[in-house]
Amino acid sequence: LTRAEKRAVSIDLTPLARTNYDIDSDSDPIVFANSYLRRGSYTTLPVTGDSRQTVRLSASLGEYEPATFSVRATGQALGDVRAQVTGDLKNARGDVIPAKNVEIRVIELWRRQMNSRQHMYMERFLEKQTGLDIPRHTTRRFWLTVHVPQQAAEGTYRSNIRITNGGTKIEQLELQLKVLPFRLQQAAGMGYFMYLPTWGIPPKLRTEAYLKRIFVDMRQHGMTTATLYPYGLPFGAVMNVLRDSKLMTAGVPAIWLGADAVGPEKWKAILDEAREKNWPELALYLQDEPGDQQRIDNAKRLFAKLDQFKKDHPEHRKVRSTTAIGSTGIKALGSQYDIWIAGAGFDESLVKSSKKMNKLLWSYDCNLAPVDAESSRFYFGMWCWKTGIKGSALWAYADPGNTSSTAWDAVLKDVTNTELHYSFVRPMPDDLVPSIGWESVREGIDDHRYLATLSNLIRQAAGKGLSDDANRAGRLLKELTDKIDRDGHRKRNRRGVATKLRLGGHYDRVSSRGESVPADYRRFRQRLADEILRMLGVLRG
Repeated sequence: LTRAEKRAVSIDLTPLARTNYDIDSDSDPIVFANSYLRRGSYTTLPVTGDSRQTVRLSASLGEYEPATFSVRATGQALGDVRAQVTGDLKNARGDVIPAKNVEIRVIELWRRQMNSRQHMYMERFLEKQTGLDIPRHTTRRFWLTVHVPQQAAEGTYRSNIRITNGGTKIEQLELQLKVLPFRLQQAAGMGYFMYLPTWGIPPKLRTEAYLKRIFVDMRQHGMTTATLYPYGLPFGAVMNVLRDSKLMTAGVPAIWLGADAVGPEKWKAILDEAREKNWPELALYLQDEPGDQQRIDNAKRLFAKLDQFKKDHPEHRKVRSTTAIGSTGIKALGSQYDIWIAGAGFDESLVKSSKKMNKLLWSYDCNLAPVDAESSRFYFGMWCWKTGIKGSALWAYADPGNTSSTAWDAVLKDVTNTELHYSFVRPMPDDLVPSIGWESVREGIDDHRYLATLSNLIRQAAGKGLSDDANRAGRLLKELTDKIDRDGHRKRNRRGVATKLRLGGHYDRVSSRGESVPADYRRFRQRLADEILRMLGVLRG
């Protein structure tokens, strides 16, 4: 007598997985525009506020702006589904934004294994379109990004998005883009970056050309600086690529990881070459996370070397130092580091300490997930503004999960079933595949830029004696920023942890605003844009 082999069964915990399979089972496919800030999966259905006719966007000159729309197969499967803009976008005066300025990708469905018996499907990477097969009772989402030309004329531009099934039209959505006639300004000295370790780039792609593609992608997503690891390339070549990519912002240093692995002789050689070749400023990264006595002692040893180096070479006396640092490290060494890169859970007291000690305060988060649009946007935008810090970062631009030279080979064999906790981008030979989180980082930085633009206009108006207009705009700015929860980033993490799901603090963060989140962000941007336009008119007289 033999026992039948037991087969492990994993239960699908995706929201609505057990209830939506019979909804409208015999109807036509459903196409609807929805907010990228609302999480989705194969079970997503239209909700109040979603449009069956139109994808609407609003953006300023030079801005990138995203939108999403979904296609749901009901009782009949769909095959070779594609979405394409039918032609150039045009406004009422006949001004044109080329169709090539609109990119449409399809969002990957990733199987997240909760444990050996439970899983759920989450949206993650934005893949280049190929013919998409959609099984019965399944929703798939498309991600659209429009890049407004710097010289575009204002107005509402229109085109259409044609969705086909095996070449036959399923539906057509109108695409509306409102172009705002101003350019966003950046607050001075903002340091935005993504950690990019050596192992984040597959060995075959560690070339100057590919590194430049990465730096350009970072710049296009709002980054203003970079971490420099040993990429198997001469350091001078890396610095030339960084300079030529135009990623760097004046006054914001690049972070030289590995500076603590070499000595003053190498520091001098590199810093001399930087002056000669007009490289960006370099900050020396000295002792990662000095949180225990051994690391603190090593940091003190390095600072003794740095102090002597500055005495011996006064031309480099202004070179700055930095590291990722917590409260223990700040207590022991805060006076010596010029830039504190603190874990993002800090409170207002750390901000006050950094200002009192005249230190530049940046933050980093190594637990924000690439599936999370809203938390990524909030962290880089509203939270960064509210705390008053001068920069923020994430781990990581790309990280396959371990440092092995074959790590990416294993990942790419089965991406859909592989956890990539820390990769906001998946580097491929022909593509830098973005995630939902990576695109949303840019939106957060743009939120910050909208706030900075209005703040600058208020100062200009006050300087010209236009106190009534400056005060009115100031009241609006205060109203909007007063609503931002200074502790909101940490609270999102706590809500994720409270779910008690595996890695809940990573993957399951949520805003307290719930279903109102998309509308809240939309109103936030709209009110800022309207006031910016009003103030520009006032200043023009």
